[in-house]
Amino acid sequence: MQFKLYIKRTAIQVCPFFLLLLPFLSPAQYTITPQHRELYKDITSLKTKSTLRLFDSCQFENGFDILLHSLCITTEICAEENHVLYQTHKNTLDIEIKRLNLLDKNSTYHKLIKAELYMQWAFTKLYLGDKLNGIYDLRKAFQHLEEIEKNNPGFSEHKKSLGLLYILIDLIPEEYQWAPNLIGMNGNIQTGLRYLDESVSQDSFFKKEAFIYKTIIQAYVLHQETEALYEINQFLTTNSSPLLNYIRANLYYKNHENDKALVHLKEIKLTVDYCNFTLLQFTLADAYLHRGDYNIASFYYREFIKSHQGKNYLKAAYLKLYFANLMAGKSIERADYVTLVKNNGQNILEPDSYASGYFKNHSSENIELLKIRFLSDGGYTDKALSTLHSIITENLSNTEKVEYYYREGRIYQYQSQTNQSINSFNTCLVIKS
Repeated sequence: MQFKLYIKRTAIQVCPFFLLLLPFLSPAQYTITPQHRELYKDITSLKTKSTLRLFDSCQFENGFDILLHSLCITTEICAEENHVLYQTHKNTLDIEIKRLNLLDKNSTYHKLIKAELYMQWAFTKLYLGDKLNGIYDLRKAFQHLEEIEKNNPGFSEHKKSLGLLYILIDLIPEEYQWAPNLIGMNGNIQTGLRYLDESVSQDSFFKKEAFIYKTIIQAYVLHQETEALYEINQFLTTNSSPLLNYIRANLYYKNHENDKALVHLKEIKLTVDYCNFTLLQFTLADAYLHRGDYNIASFYYREFIKSHQGKNYLKAAYLKLYFANLMAGKSIERADYVTLVKNNGQNILEPDSYASGYFKNHSSENIELLKIRFLSDGGYTDKALSTLHSIITENLSNTEKVEYYYREGRIYQYQSQTNQSINSFNTCLVIKS
């Protein structure tokens, strides 16, 4: 004990930075310290490189040291889609569970942290394609969370994760609901949303994660983009975060406000302390593509392709690089991009699946209609409509006319001109039939 105190005093005298490590030496096994909150804030802002180094001297005598160490590793693996790092840490979950089991097993926090560890690694394994082990860990997480729910009615820190699982399980299509039911996992989206709300409003330790999940569900499942944007703008006034800013930018894009999305994407500055979040480059490329800055978009797609370590979004990146170069008027070979899309990445996510089938379903491109598609989706409806109406429809093939009137209908829809939108869609259907 005297030796430990001597080490502490000496280190503080020599290096004030050592103060950040004091929570790791805390004898209180489940105390949440201000330093833990600061580390959690950094990890959920993607500041994983420098944060992970802080654990080099960690004794893991506090359950939240174990929790945050695991969260830091899994966040970096998923944010980078880093298969090499995943292989390096394949045994980390077992190590963290063994460390946790050295602490008081009678504490509710012991069960909570064990559930969180299983959940972190379940999502990591599922994202990187290790589905069987991911489902196993997810079931373990669910069982621990349900046990807390049943036996600890006054406890609330588990509601972020249990709420999310309730939502995700309930979103599984009805024809596949037998699978989670078979292993004792039942969902309820309303209960899940209520639990996420409670985690945010009650200032849970996991408040930031709960808010992120709630915002994504609100925008992408409930299609309440305006409400989600309002809430994330309010949240960011007191909770600055590159990850939240990235999510906000995506919500603006989803709401056809590409200029606002681009403003917030350009605000994100990731130094060497942060993980290699290559999706930022991909999303910047998308934003420039929709604005009509095709050369800048090409640059960011190439940067993404060069630096991305995973398999997702590669097919989509090559297809959009093709579009950008085509719309920029560059001399390119279509066959080259057919091969690049075919031979790179995987087909799991929707953008990659679309890219995989694109060249089979489209024998050629009308460059002007392609420009209109991206301009209108980005919210540049006046420019898109002006460009559309400059096209002489008599010169279009029937397939191109269908595309023409569909795009016109979509633009009028974005502009809330309902009657014009209906007329355009009806014309589209007549030509198609």
